[in-house]
Amino acid sequence: MTHKPDGPSHNVLSVAPRGGQNASIFYIFNEIRDILGTTKSFIWPGFEATGNEIKGFAPTVLNPQDETGNVALETEFKPIFDMREIGIHGYYFSGDNNRHFVAADNAEYSFEADAEPFSLGIWALPMEGGSALQALMAKYDEGVATEYSLHVTSGDVLQLDLFDGIDGATGKLRYTAVKATVDLYQLRFYVMVYAGNEGVVKFYKDGILVETITAVETSAYANMDDTAAKFFVGGRDDGGVPDDLFQGWLALPQGSQKALSEAEVRDLYSLQRDLLGV
Repeated sequence: MTHKPDGPSHNVLSVAPRGGQNASIFYIFNEIRDILGTTKSFIWPGFEATGNEIKGFAPTVLNPQDETGNVALETEFKPIFDMREIGIHGYYFSGDNNRHFVAADNAEYSFEADAEPFSLGIWALPMEGGSALQALMAKYDEGVATEYSLHVTSGDVLQLDLFDGIDGATGKLRYTAVKATVDLYQLRFYVMVYAGNEGVVKFYKDGILVETITAVETSAYANMDDTAAKFFVGGRDDGGVPDDLFQGWLALPQGSQKALSEAEVRDLYSLQRDLLGV
């Protein structure tokens, strides 16, 4: 899946957008961060191919883990997508080996006020369909502290859950897509935009608005809490045990306390597909 362009190699810090002129990788990330905004925004570029930390434009690192704790990227996650020699990687998550990424709890990953909108985005290449729930990104510790979960259902559609307290014991909002399916064995950019105030959720795929969903409310939902739950990529926490694990490749997890516009989602897709060379 690794792609090398024909002709002279690109500088390690530059990428050739479809406009033809090389742009600094950091210029592109500046553009991405301008779109995400400055309030509770984060993205992990995936520069790392080795070690047990992924640094990003975020308040904490992501740690690659399995059920034993921190593990090395090069032995557990098979980093690829070193596209166009610029050092942006995707990582392979094997659901049967408990592989996931985790960031320490931080207020920057919580969107607790009812009026707060937020958006989450990630590049995903699923390799298993029609199975159990597979989490993409979540701040969720089952039975302990639950805030939100963006995941793929057993029906291979996107779903967002928002929790007012502990899942199953208090109020919940659920947004289940019908048209926003995930495509097996294809790398796509999936984005969720929540309007706040228990409003609609918009699901995007490759920069295109696919579906606008209203919530199904369980019990009385008021707002999310800011809990001590850790932020997971490719899984969810279940009392210290990784659960609901994703099977496939993931890249560029990101989020923001902002209801991204359709134009902004489209721009994020365009900028990031240049980074990944797709």
